[in-house]
Amino acid sequence: TLFRSILENRKEKYMGLPKQAIESILKLTAKERFEYSIKTIAGTEVIYLLDGKDDWICLQDDNGKEYLMIFPDSEFAELSMEWNPQANSIDEMELENFLEDTIPMMVENDIKLAIFPLDEKTDTVILDPIEFAKIINSHISEWYGEEFELPYLK
Repeated sequence: TLFRSILENRKEKYMGLPKQAIESILKLTAKERFEYSIKTIAGTEVIYLLDGKDDWICLQDDNGKEYLMIFPDSEFAELSMEWNPQANSIDEMELENFLEDTIPMMVENDIKLAIFPLDEKTDTVILDPIEFAKIINSHISEWYGEEFELPYLK
């Protein structure tokens, strides 16, 4: 895929994840990338988005529906900039801020989440933002014994 060819071109560039780990993760199915994303985001409490000129970069379907792309690691957000020419930078966001501020805004604007897309054509898990919040909060509760107090989940 495009990601793998980009990765080959960036061998010299430092990335926090080992090259072999990145290559293995890029071979995962959409469902496996989703599961990896939930575990990673729950553990680090950080997500990565692509910043454009005025706003975060979203995927769009043929009907104009928008899907905010989120990534579990900065390396994958960086790789996705190659197929998102409108992306200017990577935005690192604390999970708590994303859940408290961004999720309600997404619901209000009818924007769904695209979890760790590889490109515009490869299958990607698409989630309603509230569903994402439920899943991530449940994972944090199960593994870490705490959870975010989110009024929209009550």
